[in-house]
Amino acid sequence: MLHIFDDEQLIEHIHDYEVVLVGMGINNAFSNGFPSFIKVHYPEVRRKENELSPYGDRRKYGTCLPIKFDGKTFVMCYVHDGGYRKAEEGVFLNYESLEKCLQYVANKYGGKKIASTLIGCFPYDGNGDAEKVKTMFDEAFNKAEIDIYAKDQGNFDEIVRKKLLNEYKKYKSGEINLEEYIKNKNRLVWERKNGIYSEMPKNFTAKRAFSWENVIKTKKS
Repeated sequence: MLHIFDDEQLIEHIHDYEVVLVGMGINNAFSNGFPSFIKVHYPEVRRKENELSPYGDRRKYGTCLPIKFDGKTFVMCYVHDGGYRKAEEGVFLNYESLEKCLQYVANKYGGKKIASTLIGCFPYDGNGDAEKVKTMFDEAFNKAEIDIYAKDQGNFDEIVRKKLLNEYKKYKSGEINLEEYIKNKNRLVWERKNGIYSEMPKNFTAKRAFSWENVIKTKKS
């Protein structure tokens, strides 16, 4: 049985789950979508995946790599080739591989709290048909339950950059003062490198300059 959440980020609820699916290509990339969140928030998972999963190995299609970390199991599901062999309609999701991965998870982890994005439906992970993929999830989990985060999760780095730009605009417009801007900027820069669950040291100061920033005097006017 599927429970679908249309407007939420999986990373914000990830501690609620015992098993988390991660849609992957055979080239081990974590640059976009939900894998980009894993790269920042769970770098050990990325390291183990890169270590255990041979780059570009076509034998990985339709297989799963479970990685246990932080009290949960991340199941890397190999379902696409990174977009190198797109069909005429631009699809590069291997539906057969996805079906095998979903069946594996349902059989092995049924009864546990499982979460996934709508794997294979976005431009970076297969560009497949969302309704067809939902049907595949539904059929695979007809005797188990899974929470599906159907929203395009986006790119974590780009999401934080947009937040940083928004804070800068708020400062320039006078909505927040310099002290507030620096405080918010420090937090976002920390999250960009360490994730939203890592505690920021009290003395942390962001040193990186962003292209949209002018020279800002730290002295209060």
